Amino acid sequence: MSRTTVPRTTVTQSDDVRRESARGAVTGLAARLRSAPRRSTAVAAGYLYTAVHGLFMAVVLSFLAAYKGMSPSKALDRWDGLIYVRIAGHGYEHKFVLLPSGKPARMDIAFFPLYPYLMRSVSEVTRLPYEASGVLISVLAGIAAAVGLAVLVEPRLGRRAALLSVVLWAVGVDAMIESMVYVQTLIAALAVWTVIALVRGRRLVATVLVILAGLCHSTAAALVLTVMAAATLELVRIGRGRAPGGLRATAGAVGMLVAAPLGIIGYWAFLALRFHRWDAWFYAESAPGWNSKVDLGKYSLKTLVSQIDGSDFGHGRVTEAHLIATLWIVPAILIGLFLLRDLVRDRRLPWQLTVLTLAALALPLLDSGPWASKPRFLIPAVGLVVPPAIWLARRSTRVQTAAVAVVCAISVLSSAYLIGVAPVAP
Repeated sequence: MSRTTVPRTTVTQSDDVRRESARGAVTGLAARLRSAPRRSTAVAAGYLYTAVHGLFMAVVLSFLAAYKGMSPSKALDRWDGLIYVRIAGHGYEHKFVLLPSGKPARMDIAFFPLYPYLMRSVSEVTRLPYEASGVLISVLAGIAAAVGLAVLVEPRLGRRAALLSVVLWAVGVDAMIESMVYVQTLIAALAVWTVIALVRGRRLVATVLVILAGLCHSTAAALVLTVMAAATLELVRIGRGRAPGGLRATAGAVGMLVAAPLGIIGYWAFLALRFHRWDAWFYAESAPGWNSKVDLGKYSLKTLVSQIDGSDFGHGRVTEAHLIATLWIVPAILIGLFLLRDLVRDRRLPWQLTVLTLAALALPLLDSGPWASKPRFLIPAVGLVVPPAIWLARRSTRVQTAAVAVVCAISVLSSAYLIGVAPVAP
């Protein structure tokens, strides 16, 4: 019998194809395995934030219902929430309202438009009341911010530090605000994902997100400064040949630099045209009770000194609200100093996150606005929870649980007091 002979070239080619296929499969599997922990950490962060913050909110609302007879709906849309609901339903004023003293009354134009008009849009789509729409936006933004925080922290510091950061943010500074009809959680979500876009080199995404953040609140200026710093640094690196150049890269960095402040400036310009006064927004912010202006920290320093020498006492519940604010602000300042050291020396965190956090910490302290309201402006300063999380990640589970429980207990009591008892807005 004759034997069929297979050409050697055919066998060699088949072996090569099989080896290439096997190599490709192994490479693809390795890539999936490398990305799986990050995906699972992000998913875990979303579930963890929902569970921890949900439990936190249930406890606070139970306190308010039991001791103040306050329903959840009334608790969640107090103070600024009432103004956002009014804007969502009726829009803004068309002329200044003056007090008998000649000073401006508190006007809705002091509040930026994205959040209330987003509430209106959600309400029209879902048929939910404006109040429920605002809460829904805040809750979803909180989950998005928590996931983004884990995405930023996990590659540098590990899964445990990332998840501990999420837990601390879920129960930390004025945590109840995160699920109320307030804009701070939306700013936090936009800020975190802007930083992620900057870290990944997504200029267009970062630009769009920072413009949206600028339409939320003036404290988004911290994010604007961060994006402008990133764009400036990229232009310097391109100029020195340390980064890929070319027209496209240069135009992208210049565009990001120029467009970053358009959200804030755009709203200010809109008010200037409507009220025929270039400083319309700043004029509205000067209303009695707000008295908000940049004073380079004079009011903040005066308040802290008055609490040390006792001159701030004797004002009843206003004094108590000020003390609660100080309880959050002083540790935040100390953590800020640690972050500044990390930015200069260690660089364990993405520098964009550190700069955002330091700027978000500094801006409220350099403003003369109400002291009791300053802690909620620290909610977008998400990097403040990372140094404590780094410390806790090296400790035992028992220490971690005890530390989180203490922070949570303080936050529950302070949130319940500020929402249900204090005569000033948190």
